[in-house]
Amino acid sequence: TIWGAAFYLIQNAKQSSIAAAMDRSRLISQRLAEQARATVRLIDMAASQIADDWSTDPVQFARDVKRTENKISDITAQVGVVNREGMLVYSDLGLPSTSLNLQDREHVRAQLESKDDKLFISRPLIGRHSKKWSIQFTRVISRGGLNVGVVVLSVDPGYFVRHFETFNVGERGIISLFRDTGEMMARGPVLGNHLGRVFKDHVFFSTNAPTEGNFHQHSPADGVPRFYGYTRIAEFGLIAVAGVAEADALHNYLTQRNWIICSAALLSLALMLLIITIIRPLEGRARLALDHA
Repeated sequence: TIWGAAFYLIQNAKQSSIAAAMDRSRLISQRLAEQARATVRLIDMAASQIADDWSTDPVQFARDVKRTENKISDITAQVGVVNREGMLVYSDLGLPSTSLNLQDREHVRAQLESKDDKLFISRPLIGRHSKKWSIQFTRVISRGGLNVGVVVLSVDPGYFVRHFETFNVGERGIISLFRDTGEMMARGPVLGNHLGRVFKDHVFFSTNAPTEGNFHQHSPADGVPRFYGYTRIAEFGLIAVAGVAEADALHNYLTQRNWIICSAALLSLALMLLIITIIRPLEGRARLALDHA
């Protein structure tokens, strides 16, 4: 039937639009993950080099830091060193006028208490020295098997989504970076004070979630329904996410659906008129035959 065919075409168009949105969001999340992975590796290499260069000679150390920082100058907002007591003893922004103890900070405490030599990535926070939002990337300074301090590289969260407009997620789409403990690390476009907020209700935080995948839900941040794709960056405990708004993804489908409905209605009307055109003369002939019977 006409309407049966119309229903089939509508359902097929909708499923095709959803599948395309899911594929698109997953591919964008993969691209974001690749960029984030490359950036974090550069930061980690710089932090390791600065940890190796740590010296009690402040002039020489400042030169060494400058040489390393020049390689990532577009990434880092600040380079600092904290001693084993948690005191800030070096900053490329200059030391504050009063002593600054950072021992209570997650990224410092984790390194001073750690027995592993690996990168630690903090949740976004406002720096006590810089007074700006930043993500802290830290490496322990080890001498003779002892943790003698921590190298801290501060990075603006916005750096990870600086090319948001090039990701082509649509007018109401988003890209974001999460820590696997739930915190939002970065988001494009920026949304109020959601940096550092925990969003544990996303499916990729579940225990058995695959390395990459898709899901559909209303955003807990802004309430917009989106088709999401995500890619896990396991080596750094991060998750790249891209979301295409449902309204954007289904825009062409809705146009196509309306066209199919209108076409089906016109065909139905044309068929009805055709039937009437055929039946009325037959009815007239039948009545005429009865009159002459």
